[in-house]
Amino acid sequence: MPGCRVAGVGGGLAVAGACAAPAADLTPTGCSRDVDRLLEVHGRVLVLLDLDLGGGLAGEALLPGLLHQGVQVLVLTGCEEPVRLSRLIRGGVSGVLSKTEPLEHVLAAVEALFIGDYTMSAVAVTNLHLAAIASEAERANREHLFRTLTHREGEVLFGLMKGRTVTELADESMLSVQTVRSQVKAILVKLGVHSQLAAVGVARRAGWSGAVTATGVTGSGQASGGPEPVIHPIVSSRTERV
Repeated sequence: MPGCRVAGVGGGLAVAGACAAPAADLTPTGCSRDVDRLLEVHGRVLVLLDLDLGGGLAGEALLPGLLHQGVQVLVLTGCEEPVRLSRLIRGGVSGVLSKTEPLEHVLAAVEALFIGDYTMSAVAVTNLHLAAIASEAERANREHLFRTLTHREGEVLFGLMKGRTVTELADESMLSVQTVRSQVKAILVKLGVHSQLAAVGVARRAGWSGAVTATGVTGSGQASGGPEPVIHPIVSSRTERV
């Protein structure tokens, strides 16, 4: 691949080093400067971008700058979240490859991209976008379920997630055990489950942490005044393999 340079960011460096073209390591902090230098020397650069760059930095943070510089970006990631991956495709990356792909498949994609013969199949792109739509719908449904919880029900659920028993929750709130049991039953009905364990599982899978509106209480259950609010969840898209 004369006149081309393959650069890796994060986990993409290992693959870049196995390509026929010369490889370069890009650091997140100096990425823009390094790409400018490579473009001046080689005229064309393909960046293999890992989405998990460590230190809490996501690869998406580098994408706008890379695409603005006119480089081709091939994402190599272990992420399986369809919403996140669909957003990358819509954002202009040349393709998304899984880290579980055999190395020879990844190298073949890099080679094909350099000669203008690589595109994600229309079926793969469509399936990814459809999976993202389904995931968003599921997230919205989970969000609706948690929004039906009252302030008190949210406190009880949060306590169950922290391993509190019904008796302990009753003692802490100076309520009867029967009252707390009634609140737990209401939670189960609203979340569509049949046990406390299942309710806790639903909350954890949804990424719900007991966060509520500013006029309500925090996850610790400390009141801040105002009318009784409903619970607003913190959710994360369920991971699905596409």
